[in-house]
Amino acid sequence: MQRIRSEFDFDRKEASEPTAFRTAKNSFEFLCGMCGATVFVDEASRDRLQAAVEQGLEDNPVVCPDCEIEFDEERAAN
Repeated sequence: MQRIRSEFDFDRKEASEPTAFRTAKNSFEFLCGMCGATVFVDEASRDRLQAAVEQGLEDNPVVCPDCEIEFDEERAAN
């Protein structure tokens, strides 16, 4: 009997990162909270982000891949 990997790694969470382009999985459009560029997220991320914004927890928590890299570089330099 064949099994798929997720049956063995059921506790492994696949991280879904925002992308700069629309994909089959990341089809919901948001704006980057740092630079204002358009990024795309998956449905679960969209629901989580909208709930955070509606509850007033964060203004715009979405960060594009370019700003994420820049932020990580600045953090590593300090």
